[in-house]
Amino acid sequence: MMDVIIIGAGVIGSSIARELSRYQLDICVIDKEPDVCSGTSKANSGIVHAGHDAKPGTLKARLNVQGNQMMEETARELDIPFKRNGSIVLCFSESEAGRLEVLKKQGEQNGVKGLRVVTGSEMKEIEPNISDKVLAFLYAPTGGIVCPFELTAAMAENAFANGAAFYFNTQVKEIEKMGNGYRVATDNGDFEAKLVINAAGVNADLFNNMVSSKKLTIVPRKGEYCLLDKKAGDFVNTTVFQLPTNLGKGVLITPTVHGNLMIGPTAENILTGKILPQRQRELHR
Repeated sequence: MMDVIIIGAGVIGSSIARELSRYQLDICVIDKEPDVCSGTSKANSGIVHAGHDAKPGTLKARLNVQGNQMMEETARELDIPFKRNGSIVLCFSESEAGRLEVLKKQGEQNGVKGLRVVTGSEMKEIEPNISDKVLAFLYAPTGGIVCPFELTAAMAENAFANGAAFYFNTQVKEIEKMGNGYRVATDNGDFEAKLVINAAGVNADLFNNMVSSKKLTIVPRKGEYCLLDKKAGDFVNTTVFQLPTNLGKGVLITPTVHGNLMIGPTAENILTGKILPQRQRELHR
């Protein structure tokens, strides 16, 4: 009987393992893939968001700002690249200006430091290649960038060095609640622990639904990025966003910590066998 089983060796599972490994606990991380960071965590924009997009008063808003503030020290501890390059949100018309102000007020409520709306010639000082069609932008100097797979690997290595065990090529088949904890059945044997932490990414709903009466359905969504040569790496200084919509933050342009330029992503819902038929019909409307 272990203390904690963590399902998923992505950035969330690995960071939880690192934090818990500070204590005298028997911890293991289980993942169906052959290594850490083999799912969503390996292929994202690597952006450390400032925190102005999250709804004020939510857990997401609080943790976004707190995590942003922690990243500098975390990067030093893990010896990984991190750059606080700032971010901007573009506004192309007078009709969008009000939404820019809403974002600014949200960010200030969330505790984001240094937010300001920039107009005129100062926009070119911050981003020399910005389009002349841009009317204004919201500038967040606390925004940053990391390498997502280096961050995840460093978290996992630190947790392992502190005594956490990692079981790869191990797929969870069933989770059963017992009197004093949980039994996790896998294709590599059974594990038992007092506590199970579900950090399984797009498959988290499957494991939630094995033990919880509150059923979830996660609709996986994939996207593609264009990663440009380092010759284009300095085309922008900050991470450049469109004004967000109900569907998300849209396409972005960002430098990477390795000196490339990245543009994307696209967004495509992936219909899998785990999605309920009625949900499939909703998505096709």
